[in-house]
Amino acid sequence: MNYKREKWIDIARFIAIIAVMVNHTADELLWDEQIIWYSYFSVSLFVLVMGINSYYSYCRYDGDRWRKVWSKCLKILRPYLIATLLYSIIIDGEFSLFNYLDRVVHFNASSPLYYVLLYIQLTIIAPVLYYILEKSENCKHKLYCEMFGLILVGFVGWFTTNHSNLLNVYGGGGKLFGGTYLSLIYIGMLIGKYNNFQLARRGEISALIVSMITLAGWLVYYSRYRLRMDLYTHLKEFFNPPGVSLGLYATIILITLLFGGRVIKTMGKESVILTWPMICIGRHTLYIFLYHRLFIDFVIPFLERNVVSVSNILGKRVLYFALMIVGSICIELFLEKAHRITKNIYRTNNS
Repeated sequence: MNYKREKWIDIARFIAIIAVMVNHTADELLWDEQIIWYSYFSVSLFVLVMGINSYYSYCRYDGDRWRKVWSKCLKILRPYLIATLLYSIIIDGEFSLFNYLDRVVHFNASSPLYYVLLYIQLTIIAPVLYYILEKSENCKHKLYCEMFGLILVGFVGWFTTNHSNLLNVYGGGGKLFGGTYLSLIYIGMLIGKYNNFQLARRGEISALIVSMITLAGWLVYYSRYRLRMDLYTHLKEFFNPPGVSLGLYATIILITLLFGGRVIKTMGKESVILTWPMICIGRHTLYIFLYHRLFIDFVIPFLERNVVSVSNILGKRVLYFALMIVGSICIELFLEKAHRITKNIYRTNNS
């Protein structure tokens, strides 16, 4: 089966990373508490998207899955190690090997870095989840097998959320297999599996309208009751790893973006102009995730003390978000260029 890279997935990443940055700028008085509550879906949306991409990836791949897992882990470990090094030098004012290794192991050089451990754990378990979906194809009652898999995965996620601790790492990174994030990557795989259906344009628009109404209804409920439904799940964590409320919130957003992407695709050239900035930023979310707190905690305070101080709230928002996005992408481009140069320097010269 041929799965192409879908632009709406990059738009979903863009929405998720914006929500992450909104959440992390709360202490800077850029947003009031109400807005922050609506941004808590961010990491759950990232994990759902990861599930979709994992399903597509394993559908295309027929090689050694352990090798693929190892390759994906290395792909995120290299930028993580560099980011931790940079944060450590800034925090300590020098290079301390002991402090650096301690931060590497505990994923705490900066608060968002817990996500690296979460990503690694979900990457390791993803082939097992794909295997469940793969084997369900041979079941007489395929849907029942997939739902049984969801119940099983949900129980494991509930158990590890309540009864596991990995080195006191924050959030889902500190729970075995990510805790309840395990359910979300499985749901993402299910969405990826059933995303090959075709609808007429009218059907796509109708599905988008229904999903938007559902999202609006959920937001009304969420604004009034917050995480009340999670009180009955006996989970120790409701935010990170997420409870039912935030998992459902992120899933509704993802489905809305899925049908929104399908409708936008039918618009032709206009859709490229409309979505290009979001798609472009969405393809750089790893480095924005790794480095946006560098700008929040160190760069912007330095600029405000020594260069320019912005008192207007709209101006501060523009400054913060422009520097977090553009600055992180510049770091990515610089490090990738440095990596290529370093490889060429150390590569054996066969000429």
